[in-house]
Amino acid sequence: MSAPQWAWEAARRFWADVGGWAHPADLRAAIDRKGLMLRVDGVAGLSTDRVRDYLARRGISIPRGSTDRPLRGCLMAGEGDGWIFVDADDADDERRFSLAHELAHYLRHHLEQRGHSKGTTGRLRAALRGVRLVEYLHLMERGAGFVSPDVRDAEEEADWLAVELLAPEEELSARLSPNAGRVEIADVLRQTFGLPESVAAIHSARLIPYVFECPLIARLKKY
Repeated sequence: MSAPQWAWEAARRFWADVGGWAHPADLRAAIDRKGLMLRVDGVAGLSTDRVRDYLARRGISIPRGSTDRPLRGCLMAGEGDGWIFVDADDADDERRFSLAHELAHYLRHHLEQRGHSKGTTGRLRAALRGVRLVEYLHLMERGAGFVSPDVRDAEEEADWLAVELLAPEEELSARLSPNAGRVEIADVLRQTFGLPESVAAIHSARLIPYVFECPLIARLKKY
């Protein structure tokens, strides 16, 4: 049972910068302590049009797409700073994971690619005055659909880092029995660390994948 090394290291760096991980993980407070210029807002009935309307009321213009799509989360980022939206109507566990997922995209796919270790101070403030400064956009859509391999890989990376931020591997391991299986792992992720049921089930499957073995091969191994 192990997270990818990069996710383990990224989560440890994040929490080390803000004084260490504590249970329950408070990502909003940690974002502030880290000094990231990253604003977090909840918007009821979050969708692509709701995000555009929300920003338009603050003088920020984003082109409107042809079809409005419901979202769990949304990340807009400029030069080292950004804005995360989560659906205010979602349950606490869903909002918690949406924030972690969007923060993971911000850390892994925006800041790391720009070579930033700290947030900047001016660009988001400029955006709030009506200047459009968007270099990275991620939409956490509801429902599954076809995605390209690159997008799928980025989403999987964000999920790994999101879980590591909320439930670091050593903290999870410390709460499991020696031979814990998928059901126990999912229960602990959900009940102790507050992950949504669907996310806990998917992550436990990543940690303990199914191994299919042909019955004939299994019999031959005995000889």
